Amino acid sequence: MTSYIRHVAKWILIVLLALLPFHALTVTALNYGLGLADLFGTTMIVVLWKETLLGFLTLLLIHRCTSERNMPRFDVMDKAILAYILFGIVHFMLLQFVGAGEPSPLQAMLGARYDYLFLWAFFIARRFGFSPREERLLLFTAFVSGLSSIVIGLVLHFGITPERLIAIGFRNDWSTWYPGQSLAFCQRLEHQELCRMSGTFAGPNQLGAYIMVFAGIITMTLKTTVHRILKISAYVAIPLAIIALIFTYSRSAYIGAFVFIAVLIFTSPLLSARMKKYITFGGIMIAVLGILFGLTQFQEIVLRADSTSGHLAAWYDGLRAFFANPLGIGLGTAGPASYRFASPLIPENWYLQVGIETGVAGLLLFLYALFTLGRALYRRGNFELFSTLTALAVMALFLHTFEDVPAMMTFFILIGVMTEYGRGKGETWGT
Repeated sequence: MTSYIRHVAKWILIVLLALLPFHALTVTALNYGLGLADLFGTTMIVVLWKETLLGFLTLLLIHRCTSERNMPRFDVMDKAILAYILFGIVHFMLLQFVGAGEPSPLQAMLGARYDYLFLWAFFIARRFGFSPREERLLLFTAFVSGLSSIVIGLVLHFGITPERLIAIGFRNDWSTWYPGQSLAFCQRLEHQELCRMSGTFAGPNQLGAYIMVFAGIITMTLKTTVHRILKISAYVAIPLAIIALIFTYSRSAYIGAFVFIAVLIFTSPLLSARMKKYITFGGIMIAVLGILFGLTQFQEIVLRADSTSGHLAAWYDGLRAFFANPLGIGLGTAGPASYRFASPLIPENWYLQVGIETGVAGLLLFLYALFTLGRALYRRGNFELFSTLTALAVMALFLHTFEDVPAMMTFFILIGVMTEYGRGKGETWGT
């Protein structure tokens, strides 16, 4: 491959990894604070910056293939992802052919954005043959960006206070997300005047998912870096991430943190005894601080009867829709994309969402794609990112975890570089 293609691809990925954690905060400020949404007549001009950069990466790959007259080869991960994506496209075309009426092309495009974008980022990122030094630079970028995001999030939550975000375009409301509107300055805990921490993300659950991604980045940094300042920064990042995690009040993120720690401790033969002590200490800190904080209001903060019953009702509705339509009803008909249309269906479970959209076959293809990614990370000895993937997969049982584009693109770009095509099973990142 010509070196300039790899060089340009590297810098596009650096920009993505550097800016993705700040997407929700920046887009809200630009669209609603500065009024770009009114100027352009749409919010999508600013929102689609990351998709635009990913499109440039795709064009770079096409240019490389045509200039070198060498078509890319595919391994089992590539084939699994391409099969899942192509099945969804064919599924949509068949629905249009039989005149099902739903989904519309726009609805299907929005659904594909949530369902496929992070996987396409993985597919593209692993094809540029980065050197070990370039790989370490990408990891460093993700770490610095993540740490900056966490610090800024803590400052916004405890220093500036979320209410003041109204000044830069956030909606003066205690609520969740609504299509066509700016983000609320805070998402309130049910029946309490407690503001859930969102940081630089679109909501507390999105921040919780990103913290799971950042946990993998932190442990990967500690494992690979030899620089003292960077290693100290990674140790500092652990308690900061734990504090942010606690104040998201996200039960799925709490479960994800437990899964991450358990998987990393019990499956990583490469982890030093000292590192395991730090990770165990982090888990104990989460548990102790969580118990102390929630002791007096355990039912309201952790159990949250209304929220739990709402989730159960959503699961029930999702299961009914899934079993009633085993062949699927089309991309964008369930999950976050459906919010923008007449009949939103939010099953509060990513797997139910995929099953409702593309049926049993689509769900099985997604599960197989996820399995191939996890197996590749495990076989290559990257138990840090394997633990993150496992945590995210478990969290997706309770929320639409994979829908948050900034967090998922960050993670899948990194594991794409990590599992670069042609790298041997025993080779780890940066070696």
